[in-house]
Amino acid sequence: MKVTLLCFSLLALASLAHSQPASATSLKFQVDRYGQSARSDYPGKVKSDDELRADIELQRQALPVPGGPEKDAYGGVAGSGAAYGLKKTGFFHVGTAGDRQVLVTPEGNVFFHIAVCGLHNIDDYTVVQGREHTYEWLPDAKGEFATAWRSGGSGVLSFQITNWIRKFKKPYDQNEWLAQSITRLRAWGFNSTGAFSIANATTRGLRVPYTAALPIESAPGAKLLPDQIGAAKLIDPFAPETVAALDKAFASSLPAQAKDPLLIGYFLGNEQHFELLPRLIPGYKGDVAAKIRLVDMLREKYRDIAAFNDAWKPAQPFADFESAKDAALSVRSEAGAADMHAFLKLYLATYYALVRDTFKKYDANHLLIGSRWTPGTSGYEDIVRIGGKYVDVVSINYYTHGIDKGFLTRAHEWSGGRPIILSEWHYGSTASGLGGGAIEVKTLADRGHAYRNYLEQSASLPFIVGSEWFIYADQSITGRWFSGFHGEGGNTGLVDVTDRPYADLVAAAKLTNDRIYDVMLGKKKPYAFQDPKFTGGKSAAAANRVVRVHRAPPGIALDGTTNNWPGVPTEPVDALRLVNGLPNPALRGDFRLCWDERFLYLHILVKDPTPLQNKRAHGGLWSGDGVELFVGGKDLKTTTGIVFDDRQVIFGAAETAPLFVAHAGGEAEGRRLAKECRAIVVKDVSGSGYVIAAALPWSMFGVTPENGVEFLFDVAVNNSDDGHLRIQQLMWNGNHDNSTHRGAWGRARLVTN
Repeated sequence: MKVTLLCFSLLALASLAHSQPASATSLKFQVDRYGQSARSDYPGKVKSDDELRADIELQRQALPVPGGPEKDAYGGVAGSGAAYGLKKTGFFHVGTAGDRQVLVTPEGNVFFHIAVCGLHNIDDYTVVQGREHTYEWLPDAKGEFATAWRSGGSGVLSFQITNWIRKFKKPYDQNEWLAQSITRLRAWGFNSTGAFSIANATTRGLRVPYTAALPIESAPGAKLLPDQIGAAKLIDPFAPETVAALDKAFASSLPAQAKDPLLIGYFLGNEQHFELLPRLIPGYKGDVAAKIRLVDMLREKYRDIAAFNDAWKPAQPFADFESAKDAALSVRSEAGAADMHAFLKLYLATYYALVRDTFKKYDANHLLIGSRWTPGTSGYEDIVRIGGKYVDVVSINYYTHGIDKGFLTRAHEWSGGRPIILSEWHYGSTASGLGGGAIEVKTLADRGHAYRNYLEQSASLPFIVGSEWFIYADQSITGRWFSGFHGEGGNTGLVDVTDRPYADLVAAAKLTNDRIYDVMLGKKKPYAFQDPKFTGGKSAAAANRVVRVHRAPPGIALDGTTNNWPGVPTEPVDALRLVNGLPNPALRGDFRLCWDERFLYLHILVKDPTPLQNKRAHGGLWSGDGVELFVGGKDLKTTTGIVFDDRQVIFGAAETAPLFVAHAGGEAEGRRLAKECRAIVVKDVSGSGYVIAAALPWSMFGVTPENGVEFLFDVAVNNSDDGHLRIQQLMWNGNHDNSTHRGAWGRARLVTN
């Protein structure tokens, strides 16, 4: 969700490219006066201010009556506390109803957290300054629409707010908008707000339960690790300044809410990729406390610098441990990888204990509801086990088609049996003139089916206690403001930029939200969306494939042909193996492998109507046309996360045949290993595809080649129409999490006949 063309969000451009009516091709602008796509038409698109004003009464009449069981003052099931023997504590807490875990309201009743993230003006703002030609109309920063500009006219505008001003014919009032939105959400069956939402006197007056975020990385004076690790920075818990800063920040902010019964609990962070720390921390300088603690740990273990040098195998041996503190250490050996694994566990225990202990010092009433891990982070057992010791609820930002109950059950068990909130997810469609969001479905109606499937299938698990849909209103078509010209701009909302609800989605959401307690308590079967991507049918990636890799004949050449290759059938990676994007029947790959004592050889023919579109470099090559190879030569029974010798080889489909090796101990090491590989890219003679041929040294994978050897293996085909943004991905055996999890990779077996 990244680089732009004509300063326009690529997620939106991808949809425009496929939905552009001929009558619109001569337009000089791309966004109309209402913040909608000017290049596409669709049902519900606003054409006049009169339509907006007419919506006031039409939407009032269309608002349904709240349904479901009778509720207590906090949205829990009235009377359920007595039925299940739950306690009334005055605050939200965790309990057990029958054979399942539940959240319990302050009044002591069963509660399922049905929340919406981003009830706030965040993703609707977009940077317009510097690309004014993109828009049909922009308002005067000092006139009627002054309240639609962020910070009084900084070149950042919300078309959602301009449309509210048109609709109600007055300056924007955020509290009035909040009240309107909450009325809607309650009618649609939502009972709380999620991350990135406003909690103020208005929401408290309306008795809306909410979640909040701890001031950890934002604590003044806290030392942060140098890199942004995932969606945010991470604190350095080994720095004394951090300990003092957290104490001061918590003391300042937490007591005011410590007795608020509407507050469910606090998130610790958002999508922080702890699993990257073993690759990053060794490269830091000696002014980072975490690096100093790492070197001290190594000194305690090895005692003698010669023993350390022998184990880590640095390019230049160190004379003493002090000199290692300011040097960039490379993880080049299994011993080094094991040490960094141990240090990751030390970091996690220090981090989570510091946050938990400081939190409980100033608020003993509310829940710690986890770090909003991605599925990738949640696939690392040590992260989940250690984090689970210190939080009350685990939270996972779980974007997916079908619910992988095995994955969620594993995370629950690793966490020590903590309940789980699925803290961010959505489904989008390009049918609205926007990009399709993180998980794309074909139609606007499919968004409703997907919503029902996600929430009901997950709620049927006895440890899922809530979810947070991301986000209330669509992201701006030209990208959310805080990412500059490169922000996400997808169909992620319950309502569009003109404040019109997506009728199919909210109707489906109401059906599910009203019956969610019957589903979670086992009284009704969960809804199932009968679509192959959700049920695991033909278009879902298959499991347990094994490819036989035949011995290479003498004199094998990398010339784009299969002359002198073993005469065995190709392995297909066809359109039915789609794991990202919308179906594209014209996209497929067919690959062959062979081997000798030095190399693993790959030949893959990719059929692609717009071939050789890759303008990325190094670790970003996956965003354009190309192929990815996943190889794991060690610990084949380890089915979670990534192990030290795993390699992800990314081939860019461009004339220069660029490639990059991921999971190799850092970007510098990845570039070094790439230089040991040989690869060519040849455009297919038909003009509708290309061939990648490569020779990859076995030394890179830690595999000793001989007859009968097996290793983990997978192949992905990436497609981009513009060289910047991947719009489809096919996978031979695994799924969209292949780059962070080896559990779904297939296998390859070396044979001699």
